[in-house]
This record gives sequence, structure tokens and C-alpha cells, in this order.
Amino acid sequence: APIGSVLDSLSAPLRRAALKDEFMELARESSGGIKTLDETRQARLEEIVTTLLPALNPTAQPARSPLFSGEWECRWTTEAELNFAVDKGLFGLPWERTYQTIDVQSQLLTNFILFSDGALTVGSSVVPDKDSADGARFNFAFSECLLRYKGVTVPLPPVGRGWGELLYLDDELRIQRDVR
Repeated sequence: APIGSVLDSLSAPLRRAALKDEFMELARESSGGIKTLDETRQARLEEIVTTLLPALNPTAQPARSPLFSGEWECRWTTEAELNFAVDKGLFGLPWERTYQTIDVQSQLLTNFILFSDGALTVGSSVVPDKDSADGARFNFAFSECLLRYKGVTVPLPPVGRGWGELLYLDDELRIQRDVR
């Protein structure tokens, strides 16, 4: 039987777990979003991210939830600039890790892209949107950008602001859509 029909018969926690596992496998296959999967698998990945897991989101008002704060590893993204940095590295330095730290109470969000002897760090404000009826939307504005390359740190202009929407949030996975 197709995995979709099997999943329909499972309880919500089991469906969430199975979909999260499937998402992580597809994210690995796509090298975190760098490679496009074949048409069927790409469509399945997008269905999981935009429809199936959001329908099973266990967290009410996720942008206001304490679960939103913490350290989050980036496993998959469609953000072209980030995928370029991960794929190409930083002036010959290989990429090592991408993650975010979020502290909603302090209104701080920091993005880290780490390379073997360098980093790109972007600091932002983060505030749950008080007008968001479902509590899923938050606003952000970049406030600081630093590029470190082999011990030399250069400040760059922090450009951008926008909003994000938490489509899914639990204690181990966060799926969001950003608009800048």
C-alpha cells in the first residue's frame, strides 16, 4: 500500500513521527535543499512541509510558544543564498553547519553559517505578531551582520526585514515560511 494510505490510518502522534522521518530522509536526499529531487519525491517533500505536517501541528500559537526559543539546526531550506553558501563554501572554506538561536523573550534571533575557519552571523530582532489570529506569525528585522574569514571579522550591512509563519513546531522540528 502507498505510504499515504497507511499513514491515514495511524493516530496523529504516529502520523507526525512517520512524516517527520520521511521529511528528514527527503531532506538528506536533497542535500538540505541544494539538489532538486525527482518530480515525485520533490512533490512529496513539498506536500509534507506545506500541508501534511502543518495539519498535524501539535503546538497552539507556535510563535508565542516557549518551544520557539532554542537552538535550531537547519536541515532543509529553499533559500537560494543559504544553499549557495552551503554548497560552495566561503572563499574556499568548506561549510560545516547552519543553525539559529532564538530567544523570543529577549526578542533575539541569530543565524549562524559556520565554515572550517570562518562564519557568517546575522543578528535579528524577533517578535510574535500581536495581530496574528492563530499565533503562527512573527516579525523579524536584521540588525547585525558579521563575516569572519580566517580570523578577520568584517561587519556587513544588515539588510532585510519581514515576517515568518510557523507551519509546524514541536520539541525537535520547526517548519517555517519567511517573507522578506
